[in-house]
Amino acid sequence: MMKSMHVWVLGAALWLAACDADFYRPVSVADLPASIRVYVDQTYPGITIRGAWRDDDGYEVRLSNGIELEFDLSGTFLYADDDGDGSGYVPVAEQDLPQAIRDHIAANYPGSTILWAKRDDDGYEVKLSNGTELEFTLAGQLIRAYPDDDGDDDDDDDGDSYVPVPVSALPQAIRAYIEANYPGLGIASAQRDDDGYEVFLSNGLELNFSLDGTFLYAG
Repeated sequence: MMKSMHVWVLGAALWLAACDADFYRPVSVADLPASIRVYVDQTYPGITIRGAWRDDDGYEVRLSNGIELEFDLSGTFLYADDDGDGSGYVPVAEQDLPQAIRDHIAANYPGSTILWAKRDDDGYEVKLSNGTELEFTLAGQLIRAYPDDDGDDDDDDDGDSYVPVPVSALPQAIRAYIEANYPGLGIASAQRDDDGYEVFLSNGLELNFSLDGTFLYAG
C-alpha cells in the first residue's frame, strides 16, 4: 500500500511538472515565427527581444523596453502590455495616427519626434522624444498633456482629481496672461481641480492659476 502511494505521488508530481513545462517553454529569437520578428522590427525600431516563450495558445515576447507582446501560434499580433497588469492596447505606427494628432504635434512640438503611440477603445496615447505624453480622443482631439516623465498623473501626487478643460473654457484672465507673457506659444492642454487650473504650454512649461484666473507659479 505504501509503495502504491509513493508511485501515485511520484506520478502526480511528474504530471504537474509536465504541465508546467508545457505551459511556458522558452523559445530562442531565431525560432520565433518570421512574422513576429518582422512585427517587432517594424513597430519597435531599435528595440530588441529580451526573451520569448510559447504555450499551447501562442507566443509571449518581452522587449528590452519592458513591453510584453502576445501573438497567436501563427505569429499574428494579439495585444501588448506595457505595465504587466494584463491591460491590452494596440501599438499604432506614426503614419497611422489621425491627421489631427500629427498636425497638433507638428504645430506645438517642433523638433520632437514620436517615440511610440498606442490606441485603446477610448483614444490614443503618444509619447514624444522630449518626454511629453499626450492623450487624444479617437477623433484626434487633445485631451491632456503630461510634459514631465515621472509617470504621475498629478505632479504633486496628492491624489487630486483633475478635469480636462478646453482652452476656450479657461478664464479670460488666464488666456490674457499667457498671451502677454508667452507670446507665440500655444496652450497644449489645461485641467482643473478644486484648487485651480494647471495649464501646459506647447514648450512643456506648466503654469498654475487660482480658480479666478490669478497666476500663482510656474513649475
